Amino acid sequence: MKGYIFPCSDETMAECIGKNLFGTLQRNCRDFSDIQPGLDKIFLYNYTQKYLYGIWEASSKVGLIDKNAWGGKFKCQVKVRLISKNLLFVPAKQVIEYIGIDPRISRLSEYQTHKLLDLFSSLNNKELTEINKYREFEDIRLRYSPDFICKDGHRVRSKAERIIDDWLYDNGIKHIYEPVISEIPEKLVPDWLIESNDGKNKCYIEYWGIEDSTEYKENMNRKLKIYLKYKLPLIEIRDENIRNIDFYLKEQLRKKGIL
Repeated sequence: MKGYIFPCSDETMAECIGKNLFGTLQRNCRDFSDIQPGLDKIFLYNYTQKYLYGIWEASSKVGLIDKNAWGGKFKCQVKVRLISKNLLFVPAKQVIEYIGIDPRISRLSEYQTHKLLDLFSSLNNKELTEINKYREFEDIRLRYSPDFICKDGHRVRSKAERIIDDWLYDNGIKHIYEPVISEIPEKLVPDWLIESNDGKNKCYIEYWGIEDSTEYKENMNRKLKIYLKYKLPLIEIRDENIRNIDFYLKEQLRKKGIL
């Protein structure tokens, strides 16, 4: 799952939202050429107001869909559908502070997309519905409340998870806790998604903390099969690794090209 940001102004925004159609100049089309309908998330940046709006999902490939839209000026177009209950917005300043990106850019990495979804969620009372749909499936971990607060504000489900999250934060590793991986048919919510600073490499982390439970083991094996099937890069952490977490994670992250 990737994210894309289309530009608009006060003059063009109403038409964008009214038609569920976003567009930009033809010369910019290469930045949006690989949008995947039904998967990639779309945002609208109003550069007059300096606010970012969302959250939409692409419902078409990019191309010329309505030649009369915006007086024929913006011919690189995509159809979208709103997937949040209401139209949400965040100030561009907070996008820059929270994610470190300028909302005038066109394309977001998977990490940046999840980070932006988290920002929208935190500022809008977690109003997202379909974004969180995969978290609703039966997973024994979800029976444990996220009561442990980490240094970066993440709320996790155990002391061990807090140790891991704090280590990632202290070592400057970009990380998202419990992201939704929606680009595969199976339902998968890893413990963490991490990304190298240059954005070229990503990896998932799973902490297996309740291995004496049959139900937990079944769920663990289900997730491992998904990682194997799609060749998703994975770091597995168990209780014995927590005791030497600094050595273990540095070694694993080097192997995955994160460090």
